[in-house]
Amino acid sequence: MYSARQRELRARRDSVVEEERFWLGDNVAAIEIEEGLDFEAPTSWGVRLRDRASAA
Repeated sequence: MYSARQRELRARRDSVVEEERFWLGDNVAAIEIEEGLDFEAPTSWGVRLRDRASAA
């Protein structure tokens, strides 16, 4: 007979396996990014060219 702790660990492990199967399955079309996060992806990068002769 299993102890309560062993049953809890087994249930948690089974839950993790099922969750991994879901995310790795073909039913997941996209992952939604949570709004309100404190970062912003740059849309373009500025490049400054220095005033010096090129090697070409």
